[in-house]
Order: sequence, then structure tokens, then C-alpha cells
Amino acid sequence: MRGHNLLIFKFQFGFQCKCYSSSIGVKAVQEVSSGSIYYNCDRAIVITNNYFTPAAINMAKRIGVILWDRNELENLLNTLLHITLDKINDDKSLKQIKEEQERKEQEKTLKFQQLMNQQLKREAIQQQQEQKRKLIEVEKKKQETRKVLLRCCGVLGIAFLMITIFILLEGKIHDKQYREWLYVQLNDSAEKFGFTICDIKIEKEECYECNIDSDDFDSLKPEQMYLFYDGFIQKVEKSNDEAYIKAITCNGNIYTFTDSLVMEADEIIYDQDKIDMEKRVEELRREYGEEYPCLGMREEALPYTILGEPDRIAKCRDFDILEPRAQSKEYEWGEPLKPGYYSVTVRYKKHLSNRVDDYVEYPSDNGYVFSIYYYDEYGNSHNIDMLDIKKNQYYN
Repeated sequence: MRGHNLLIFKFQFGFQCKCYSSSIGVKAVQEVSSGSIYYNCDRAIVITNNYFTPAAINMAKRIGVILWDRNELENLLNTLLHITLDKINDDKSLKQIKEEQERKEQEKTLKFQQLMNQQLKREAIQQQQEQKRKLIEVEKKKQETRKVLLRCCGVLGIAFLMITIFILLEGKIHDKQYREWLYVQLNDSAEKFGFTICDIKIEKEECYECNIDSDDFDSLKPEQMYLFYDGFIQKVEKSNDEAYIKAITCNGNIYTFTDSLVMEADEIIYDQDKIDMEKRVEELRREYGEEYPCLGMREEALPYTILGEPDRIAKCRDFDILEPRAQSKEYEWGEPLKPGYYSVTVRYKKHLSNRVDDYVEYPSDNGYVFSIYYYDEYGNSHNIDMLDIKKNQYYN
């Protein structure tokens, strides 16, 4: 029997079908392997109605080609045959119901025709015969259409089944590889920080949850615990999946983590945000501790100037619902209208030039100093703002 070759390259899978009367040799394996490499396929498969020679099977194992012989193909076809037979039985039941309904209608028609004269009876018989002929023609067309649909469903069903199998297989391979990657990353990080991981359990729901058992994790300082967690999260963010450390159990203690916290049971033992805030406060004190408020200074620096914490802070009306261009706050130090009194206005939208679209907006808790009103030691008042500076720049 002459052989027929069919190559299909779709969804990164390469198929070669061989309809031979003899066993399939290594040539078919070589052909599909070459074709899959040329078309950049992930998997190469040879399907036949016969069997494969031992040489072909050995070569396929070495180069990673999947072989489906007559037995495998018969199993798939038997499965599809059962589905097709169930469909045909359902169609037969519908046909019987329809024929029963037609039979009842015909009986009613015959009873009615008995009351008619012979001429009307002949006309009714002729009409009935014509209707039967048309029904037979319609039924034949339906049967032909049904046969075509069954053939199409059979072919599409096989293709869909094969694609589904390989998609599921690919998903399982990715899951296994990612779990192995998580094991490696966790053990490498643990070795870097000098503690031992006894066991890792990884569960997947919406993302991968890692539960770790250790005998000496509690030997780390809280800061090192956070750095271990943060380093792992940074590595995970570079991958295409999501994973996090749900808990680390050590000597009966359970450690959990958030973006900035390390907790032992329900007690916070390390707060990275708090430490960052303390560092920022120290930087502001070093930079502005010996200065007075000045135009353009950021709002966060005002409490750390030489004036210290303000005595009063007042927001403008409807501050929380206004747009940044309309928001403002007033910071005050000392008694109004007396020497040493300072009043600073903070705004949250700053124009960088005369262009309407050339501006920057600041967050509602860290604007910039727009104007300063103060009394010097002699009781003289002074008022400066950003508009005065722009006017001087314009005229100069």
C-alpha cells in the first residue's frame, strides 16, 4: 500500500501521519524531527495505522519524538466511536417521536376525509402522497447532512483531543519546572543567610504559597529575616508567575511576612517602613536643622527646621476633595502679630514656566512652600512668595 504523509504544524506541535501496510522505520522519525526543528515546534509526533520498528522506537526515545502506533490510535477511535453512537441513538429517538406525531396527524386527516365526497377524497389522497414524497426527500437530505457532520465531528474531535492533551502536558511541565526553581531559590537564599531549610511545601491556588520548616531560622536577626524574604520576592517578581512565603516554622514559632513587616505569631518584630521613616527624619534634621523655612522647600522638611514642630496646621476648606491646583495648608509658629511669628503657605501644584501645561503636582502630604509671612525681632512684618520671584525673573 502506498504511504501518505501529512505534516501539521500548529500550536507549536509537529505531527506526521503514516498510513502504511508495513511497520514504520527511522525515516519517518527523522523527517518529523527535522520538520519540528525547522518550524520551531515544541513537540514532534508520528501517528500511524501500523507499528514502529525497534530502530524507530529507539531513535524516537533518544531525540524526544513521540510515537502513536495502531494500538494507541485504536484506543482514541474507540472513544470517539462511543460518543458518536450515543449521538446517533439520540437522533433515532427524536425521529421516532416525529414519526409518531406524523402518524397521528395522518389518522386525523383520514377521519376528516371520510366525510368528504369521492372527488375531494381523491384530491386529498394525491395531496397526501405529495407530502409523503417531500418528507422522504427532506429526510434523505437530513441523513446526508448528518453523515457529513458526523465525519467532521470525528476529525475535529481527534484534533481537539490531541491539542488538549499536549496543552495539559505542557502546563504540568511548566508547573514542575517552576516548583523546582522555587526550591533552588529558597535553598540558595537560606545558604546565603546561614540557616538550614528542613522541608519546603509548595501549594498553588491563585499563586504559589511556600511553607518552610527550619531548625535554626530563629538564629537570624529580624533584619536578616526581612532581607531573606525581600530578596526572594525580588527574584520572584522577575519571573512570569507569582509566589510568596506564607510562613516559616522554627522550633514551634511561626514567622510570617508582609511587604515591610516580619511577625512572630501576631507580634511585629521588624518594621521596614518604620526604619525607613526614621532614616528619612534623620536626613531631614541634618539637612534643615539649622535653617529657616524657605520658598520651594518640601512640606516634609518644615517640622525639622530651626523653628521645630509647628504650633498650628490648618487645611483649606474642602481640602480632601479639591484638585491639587486648589489645595493649600497653613503652618504657623509663635503668636500672630508678634516678633518671631512665622506663617508658611504650602501648595501642591507648581508651574515651572509660563506654559500652561508645564507644571508638576505634589502628593497631598508633601507639597512645597509657596509663601512665607513672618515678623522679625523688631516687630517688622515680611511677606515673600513664589510669584515675586517669577516677576523678578521676568523683568530681569
